[in-house]
Amino acid sequence: MLADPFAGDHQKAALIVYDSLVREQFDFNDAYNTHDLQSRILATNYSSGITLTEKALEYAQKYMFTSYKGKY
Repeated sequence: MLADPFAGDHQKAALIVYDSLVREQFDFNDAYNTHDLQSRILATNYSSGITLTEKALEYAQKYMFTSYKGKY
């Protein structure tokens, strides 16, 4: 069996979804293993309509890539 790449501090993931609003689904501290990460992604509700990618990127830069959210 292969080692879980998301167990420990080797790799981390975060997820935001966006349309006209940006919604944080989980940050870099919230998924502890591959199964947990996959479950959280599959449970995410996606909406259709406009996408304001610039807002999502600004949110990620300002709020997600911080030590508080698990990135150094």
